[in-house]
Amino acid sequence: MMTEGEYIVDTFQKAFGKDRSKRICLYGTGRFTKLLLERLEGFNIVGVTDFGYEKNTWEGYRILSKEDVEERVNILVLIANPANIHLVYKKVKQLPERIKIYTIEKRDVREEERFHEQATLQEAVERLKKYVISAEDKAVLERFSGKLLYDTGCEIQDVYSFINIFVAPWLLSYFAWFLNRVRESKAEIVLLPSRDGYLFYRLFGLLQDCGSLPKAIYFYTSRRCAAVASIENEQDVEVIARQLYKGNKRTFLEERFGIKVSLKEEDLLLDNVELALRYKEKILEKARMERACLETYLLKEGIDKSKNILLFDFVGRGTIQYCLEKIMGRSLDCLYYFRVRDEGSIERERTNGVISYSGEGNLYMAKLFTQRNQVLFEAIVTAPHGMVEKIEKDGNPFFRREKNDKSYFAEVEKACTDYYKEMYQDKYPEEINLELVDRMAEMIEYDCIFIDEKVKKCFTIDDPYQSMHTNPFMEGFIK
Repeated sequence: MMTEGEYIVDTFQKAFGKDRSKRICLYGTGRFTKLLLERLEGFNIVGVTDFGYEKNTWEGYRILSKEDVEERVNILVLIANPANIHLVYKKVKQLPERIKIYTIEKRDVREEERFHEQATLQEAVERLKKYVISAEDKAVLERFSGKLLYDTGCEIQDVYSFINIFVAPWLLSYFAWFLNRVRESKAEIVLLPSRDGYLFYRLFGLLQDCGSLPKAIYFYTSRRCAAVASIENEQDVEVIARQLYKGNKRTFLEERFGIKVSLKEEDLLLDNVELALRYKEKILEKARMERACLETYLLKEGIDKSKNILLFDFVGRGTIQYCLEKIMGRSLDCLYYFRVRDEGSIERERTNGVISYSGEGNLYMAKLFTQRNQVLFEAIVTAPHGMVEKIEKDGNPFFRREKNDKSYFAEVEKACTDYYKEMYQDKYPEEINLELVDRMAEMIEYDCIFIDEKVKKCFTIDDPYQSMHTNPFMEGFIK
């Protein structure tokens, strides 16, 4: 598989091959802009701009001012992760109409955003009809249309309505896909990791006939818990330390490895890998203790390592899967929604034993609303209890205190289970065309849909493993 950089260069070259002679400006001073400048031979690249960049030069290139862009540019290409396109577009939308604004795939951003801003509810719903390919799709869209056009209307005042209308069709289709893959597998046990796997575990319990399905276990783990327990040597310390962490050096060792150290000034000059290796003996000692506790938990839950185990995960880079495989000493098959395979993936090259509902690739390849806004959907499905920080000696999970108010989660669960009972009653749920349920969820970005601020504020996710705290609505990733 291509690296992110290779994908971006290749995609740009194919998309803009016929526009080589036009005056193209790259927007953004991120890590891939320089690579494009070095590799785009034969293109008339007139420069780089970034309206939020304070200096006049970047990496040896002059930063074009807004006036320069207006005077000299025919095409502006936004070099940005798909999740950030909306934020970036807000900075450039006032440029003259004659300047085309594209993504690296040559999607017309101005056209897309304008439709979101100007479409009526009827026009937006009408556009969904082209994604209907089955009787199940038709029934789901009719229900969705009825809710928006005749029932609830375009004003979403509560979490229940938000989930029941826009999210439940996507989630239940994903759950149906999950059940179909479980049936096809020869698994004897399905592990549904705590937090991300909570809703699927609850939906699993609604099934009328589970006799043909393997045992489902709500598995108390987390990336931090599995990562520390998987460490056996210096190389393992390096692998775990190399994973993305956005916090400071003073919290890194405690958040990632569970060790408390009073850092010296010289420690603060080291990168994360060097810092972890400096304290590797403490880390290795902690890892031995946590592995023993995890082994006790596996025994307590009756998880036989010799059985055929299937692991579920939502969106990920393979961290839990990789670490559990080390702990269990065997390969595990895994079902994902979207598997990220970028340079930050812990096991980037693995292809066997992993199936993803919406495919896999680096984040620049994300085409679906539910892929590029994965943080929102992780926040929605995350269980109303804290992250498992570690397993204690008696095999019981110890939870990190949850910072966010998750009182709304009861409404999320009720909205999904009500949808399930309404649409399928005593039947197994049906898979729906992914593009259809994804576009239905995407309608939350349309100006004709009003979502109350108190609803938007609910969906914040804490990620201690990466030291991130995100609400995609509040931070502007989603309108």
